Parts: sequence; structure tokens; C-alpha cells
Amino acid sequence: IIAHVSNLHTAIEQADIVLFNRNIPKEAVPYLGTKPIYYWSHDAYDQENVKWMMNKDVWEGNKILDGIFCVSEWQKKTFSNYMNVNSDCIEILPNPIYSNFYQGHARRELNKLVFCSIPYKGIEVLSELFNSICIKTKRDDLSLHVFSSMNLYGDNKADEQFIEHFHKLQNTKNVVLHNAVSMKELAYELSTANILIHPCTYHETFGRVFI
Repeated sequence: IIAHVSNLHTAIEQADIVLFNRNIPKEAVPYLGTKPIYYWSHDAYDQENVKWMMNKDVWEGNKILDGIFCVSEWQKKTFSNYMNVNSDCIEILPNPIYSNFYQGHARRELNKLVFCSIPYKGIEVLSELFNSICIKTKRDDLSLHVFSSMNLYGDNKADEQFIEHFHKLQNTKNVVLHNAVSMKELAYELSTANILIHPCTYHETFGRVFI
């Protein structure tokens, strides 16, 4: 699996199968001809980092890819329809969730809601939506726990573009903001919640949050 390795040439030479996620580094291309090359993607067809697959050279002649692994039937169909990728080259794998973290007998808090997506997937409407839920249900004991931060991707400064929305949530009654946490910690939080709130405003495949 090629991610951030210091010596791509050696890594590819030693591999039986090469599996890429996200982009294929340009410096890796000269070494790919003798190995089966697969690409695992959880991105939607309209995202920039998969547009390169539309190039015929990826699949014909000195082809780069032998196949794609994706996460849903919807993703497979859209890759075929919008990017002209042969559906025979695409296999569906589920998202990587460690189900053992979700086994147990945690006590659910009936008034607890959780939002645990990346900020650009709905955080701008979250405060209004939570307030609307409280008003419509005539409940003032509901609490919303927000686990959301771009530092999940190792980008500590990227949260600044969402600072207005974070402040709005901070000033919303019964909303608790948390930093991004490990999958194990998040599994516990979801196990003790009654409702997952996910007002996704972003066109995506089928996110791990739902799984």
C-alpha cells in the first residue's frame, strides 16, 4: 500500500500488488509497469483527485490501473456513468470499520444527539437544525455533542475557515464541542447516543459515519 514512503522504487519493487489511495505520485509511475496496480477510492466522481481516471491512458495502452475498489454501489455507478470507467474494473468493498469497538452494553442517553462529520459536511446548518428539533419536539433537555475538526486530516489550521460556525454552536444552548477523537472513543460516544444527526450538505459516496 503506497502512502507516504521515502523510497517508492524500493517499495514497489518489493510489492506483489500495489494499492494506491487518493493520488498516484508522479514519481511512482515509471515503476508501475510490472506490477498489478489497484486504486482504493472513497471519493465522489466529481472530486478533483479522481478526475485523472478519465484519461484513456489510465486504462489503455501502457495502462496504469488494473482495477478500482470503491465503497458503494452508487460510487461504482457514478464512476461508470460520469468517468467512463468500465464497471467490470470496479469492485465494491465496505468502509473500514472495526466493529469490535461497537460491541458492548453501553447505556443510551435518550436526550443525546451526536454529530461526527468533518466540518464541511453540514456544520454550517447544524445550529439552526438542532434549535428546530428542540422547538418542534418541545424538548429543552436535548443535548448535541459535536465531534468535528479538520485536524482529523492533520490540518490544524483549516478549522479557521469554519470559525464562525464553531462560535455559533458554542453559543447554542445544550451544544457541547469536542475535538476529533479516535475511532474507539467515537464508538463509545455513538453507543451512548440516541440519535445521529448528519445534515450532510456535501455530495459524497456513503460515508463511514453512517456505517
